[in-house]
Amino acid sequence: MGNRVVYADILRILATFAVMIIHVSATNYADLDPNTYEWNILNIYDSLARWCVPMFAMLSGMFFLNPKKPLNLKKLFTKNIYRVALALVVWAFVYQVYKGILKHAIDGDFFKDTIKVILQGNTHYHLWFLYMILGLYLISPILRIFMQSAKRRDIEYFLMISFIFTSLLPTIDHFYPFHIFTPFFIQFEVNLVLGYTIYFILGYYLATYDLSKWTKIGLYILGALSLIFTIYGTRMLSLDKGAPDTFLYYYLRVNVFFVPVALFVFAKDFFRNTQFSETSLKVISILSTYSFGMYLVHDMFRTILMRFGIDNLMFNQILSVPMIAIIIFILSFLATAIVRKIPYFGKRIT
Repeated sequence: MGNRVVYADILRILATFAVMIIHVSATNYADLDPNTYEWNILNIYDSLARWCVPMFAMLSGMFFLNPKKPLNLKKLFTKNIYRVALALVVWAFVYQVYKGILKHAIDGDFFKDTIKVILQGNTHYHLWFLYMILGLYLISPILRIFMQSAKRRDIEYFLMISFIFTSLLPTIDHFYPFHIFTPFFIQFEVNLVLGYTIYFILGYYLATYDLSKWTKIGLYILGALSLIFTIYGTRMLSLDKGAPDTFLYYYLRVNVFFVPVALFVFAKDFFRNTQFSETSLKVISILSTYSFGMYLVHDMFRTILMRFGIDNLMFNQILSVPMIAIIIFILSFLATAIVRKIPYFGKRIT
């Protein structure tokens, strides 16, 4: 299928589904007692899927930071940034209209308020991802210059510093007795290495360089332990608080960090040596291509299903969460396929 990278396509599809798992799990999550069976199952699903957004950033960095792929400022702004910005404005407007209809709140000030909401970044909650991606796209020309001249150790140094200040310190600062000394380091002015840039660069690094056998094993172990820590740690924090605590869910926490890394390394090794039929490759390519649109539209279907009483409390959560997520995945795919048929705009906003 042309120049497509199959393992990247598969990871993008799985990450899109994982987002749906998170949002299905989040329904009713905050209203349940952490002692209940229902809440604990939702916590498990939510914890297992937290790798999705970091993976999106890694996959973007994998392609955007590759010096072998030409990217000038004109192409960046007229194609890449334009597409994401257009999708942000269009879908922010669509969700505002959708919510306005549900609440019977469309009046004379509606459109003025909608523009204000978009400019202030107070759009439908899952669209925050587009603001983050736009930020990464804007700095990608600078990062590409670094990648062109950087040696492997230079990139590893950046990743190490970024990991310490972006993930490790902010996480352990939440726990005794680390909070006593971590403020000293957090006060350092190291803004260059903060934020989702670490995943952006990490995606390029892992796609470009091969790791040793023992490094991979170490990452797999850390990934598994991180999942356990997220599940158990969230439960303990919530029980101590007496209400759901989502501190360990944040995508830059150290317990989340190693899961997408381990999955990326595994997928790269496993799928690049796997033979796929032409039909399978075509299906994977289509699903990957539609994943952006599916991400954008999926939460509308989640809320529609909720209005019909279809949510994660309908029956045992072990089954309800994945089953509802699968329904949303299918509906989102069909909706994206329809939207992409709209002349000019369809493919640009999905």
